[in-house]
Amino acid sequence: MTDEFDVADRLSPSPKDDQSDVASRARAALDGITPGDWATYTSDKGQIAVVSPDEKFFIALLHPDDCDTDMGRANITLIADAPTLVRDLLAENERLRDDLRVERITTHLCESVDADLREARAEVERLTAERDQVIAAHQRAEARATLHREERDEARAAVDREADIWHHLSLAAGGPVGTHGDAVDAIASLRRETDQAGAAELRVRQLHSPVDCRCGCGNTICTECPSENHPCPTIRAFDGEA
Repeated sequence: MTDEFDVADRLSPSPKDDQSDVASRARAALDGITPGDWATYTSDKGQIAVVSPDEKFFIALLHPDDCDTDMGRANITLIADAPTLVRDLLAENERLRDDLRVERITTHLCESVDADLREARAEVERLTAERDQVIAAHQRAEARATLHREERDEARAAVDREADIWHHLSLAAGGPVGTHGDAVDAIASLRRETDQAGAAELRVRQLHSPVDCRCGCGNTICTECPSENHPCPTIRAFDGEA
């Protein structure tokens, strides 16, 4: 987000634009005039003048012919009130300029916040999509691990069944069962099943092999389950730790 003070500096008027031409002329007109408040004074003879009570300074005099006219009295009153009116108008002008400056800054900051929010929403959507992909990959890995465990268990059970059959047949016959060829075939069959079970386990272990985490944290993660440190639950299950 843009720094607030930088925004204020860029949206503030430059020294040349600090005041309008009218305001400049009004300030110039106030320079050098009689200080203090001005007021009207009416003499015993009805003569009306503008004076500075504080400075005891005579400022303006209404022509005697105009003292009894409404316009004349309005003119002399305006002259007396002019310095105060000009100062008040300049102050109001400054207040309005400050309000405009604050409004510009506020508008700019709101636009900046809106832009940041749009970027944040896009980032949230991107991270959400990545999270969903990781979850889906983890679920697939869990399903594969379950299938591999079932295949391993079935292979081991088949080996155990064959061993039990040969054991019981040997006990029943009081010694080796069948011909030498039958024994060789049986042993070969058991070895094939054992090899198949071992190969299945090896495939699973290769799928779930360790790899260094690319984030540079130093951890070793599972190739198939990137959200899990190695050994992952699948490997631990093979090792009897599940």
